[in-house]
Amino acid sequence: MKPLFEKAIASGKRSKSHKSNSSKTAEKKNNDKKEVSHHNDSKRSVVIDGKPFKLNGVKVKGDSVKTYTKYFQCNMVFDQLDGSKWKPHNEVAKRAGKNVYPQQLVKCEGTMLGIFTTKNGKQMQQFQPGSKPHICYNRSVADGVPMETRVPMVLIVSSSSWNLDRHAIESMKTALSNVSKKWWVNQANCGSKRQYLKELSNEKSLEMVRKQAESFVGKYMRNFVSKMYPSLTHFKVGALRSKGDESQFDLQGTLHRDYLDDVDKKIPEERPQSIIIALDPFDLVHENYGDYHDDPVGLQSVAKGEAVLFTSSLRHAGGSNGPKEDKTWKYRLFAYIVSEVSDFPSEVTRLNLN
Repeated sequence: MKPLFEKAIASGKRSKSHKSNSSKTAEKKNNDKKEVSHHNDSKRSVVIDGKPFKLNGVKVKGDSVKTYTKYFQCNMVFDQLDGSKWKPHNEVAKRAGKNVYPQQLVKCEGTMLGIFTTKNGKQMQQFQPGSKPHICYNRSVADGVPMETRVPMVLIVSSSSWNLDRHAIESMKTALSNVSKKWWVNQANCGSKRQYLKELSNEKSLEMVRKQAESFVGKYMRNFVSKMYPSLTHFKVGALRSKGDESQFDLQGTLHRDYLDDVDKKIPEERPQSIIIALDPFDLVHENYGDYHDDPVGLQSVAKGEAVLFTSSLRHAGGSNGPKEDKTWKYRLFAYIVSEVSDFPSEVTRLNLN
């Protein structure tokens, strides 16, 4: 592990007894030395980058040389009546009362680990994110909605360590091609040239295919998506197939978003994402952001085994799959990725939304 922060500042309280200036100066120096050290089982809080953390627990390992693992929780709150910024709890408590959490206060439950050990006689400390993400980001607001700050689209090329090879891809394609045609449904206004696998996410008879798809998509989730967006903890898989040279954009004449506008009320880090994984090469048609593009619509090519991750804000459509003479099905997996289960769209909504 690499340290994220070089130093933690303890927020311990000073003695209030009256002493001489020289005594106070000596005591201050002693306190300062104690405050910066967490190489003990003390339960001091810390302040990092101006953000306070309270200590929830300590684990101690070792005999002569001990390692202290400390579990911290963010102590920032958002006053919904004030409505301006996330602030340290002690600042808000001056007005609301120290031991009172009025209903209008929202607490951040983000966590952090502090690891304090000694190596070659030198005390060392490391901090790393805990299992719960922070929500205490001061928002950039435009027309009452947090401003979009995410990169619209990311092309993912899998690492060899993910153990995704040609055999795994062909096995997934075979499983999809063996599914009865009654489960493959035409996309709106696309005829039989572009289809999606209806009810893959919950149909009992498709359970084996679903589990294989979830395992396949899970590699991209664990190795990339969850690290980039730790708040996105739920995903639902689906499958697409298409053939011929006509894109979804050509057939429908429009681009679409995968999610309803309500998700824009969340902070950007908690807004949904979508991922499409190429079991065969495909193109994604998408709107271009920024006035530096010559064309308002762009095209992203995705090679076999690669994936494209894009935000809930990006309007897009499926691209062409090759020459008109090619009558073979080209397969892709997709997944909706959300921070709350209620944000999942239906499969039909995804494919028909204008």
